[in-house]
Amino acid sequence: MKKFLCFVLVIAISLSFSGCFFSHKTEAPPKITEGDFPFYVEFTLNGETYIYEDTVVCNFDGYDGSAWFVQPRMWTEKFKFSDGITANKLILKETNSKSVLVNSRINNESQLMLSCGRGDYYMGESDYYEISKPCFYYHEKYQIDEKVQEWERTVLTEEQLEEYFGLKIIRFEFSEPIQNEFKYD
Repeated sequence: MKKFLCFVLVIAISLSFSGCFFSHKTEAPPKITEGDFPFYVEFTLNGETYIYEDTVVCNFDGYDGSAWFVQPRMWTEKFKFSDGITANKLILKETNSKSVLVNSRINNESQLMLSCGRGDYYMGESDYYEISKPCFYYHEKYQIDEKVQEWERTVLTEEQLEEYFGLKIIRFEFSEPIQNEFKYD
């Protein structure tokens, strides 16, 4: 009897997994597929004042076909008035620098970035990553061993920006995300 129950259980699990692997569910399409989101950022760094003012343009770009179970919606972002294919600005870049995240680590490369926001945030996705919101983030690339390179990315607070880099935010104004609907017809 135990062997029979185990056999039935194995078959049931196999069938449920095969259904997941062979059927791709696509998320519902968005009702609103594009949007413009103005922003203004002003900060000081090393005694200089920097101002970034532009508009993030977000567009629905189909579905991620590489996902296993659910094919999520994809969005593209770009600046409306300035050059750039993504809505990010490089603020600082260093090589062979000490990590601010792990004291004992030396990074191959460190970058301080201004993310002006991503489409999943602006276009009303209910599930978005914290890094999708407008933020300053720190990106580190480092070696685990001679063959493996890793990277780590973290959102920084105003206090961390000032402590680690001497960057002081004066204004940080971004558009709010829209209320979007995602429905199947």
